[in-house]
Amino acid sequence: MFYLVETRYVGPNKHRHRHDEIWISHDPAAPGMHGNWEVVHHGAFETLPDAKAAVHAEFGTARAFTAGTLRRLIAISPATVAAYRL
Repeated sequence: MFYLVETRYVGPNKHRHRHDEIWISHDPAAPGMHGNWEVVHHGAFETLPDAKAAVHAEFGTARAFTAGTLRRLIAISPATVAAYRL
């Protein structure tokens, strides 16, 4: 399964965290507040292409992270397979 997970920064330093993020992951992550970040689920999908299509259908012009940034995210969260900025 591939899970669509949105992270929204809700803390006091919005100027440093201007973009919400969408992650496609094998791990559904725990929804709710995690420090200054809110985690919101947007569904589970059987295939990666279905999950990627859902990102663009639901969020429109999401920008994919660069390969280097994605590698760093995967090092932090190995279940991550794709990530986008809104």
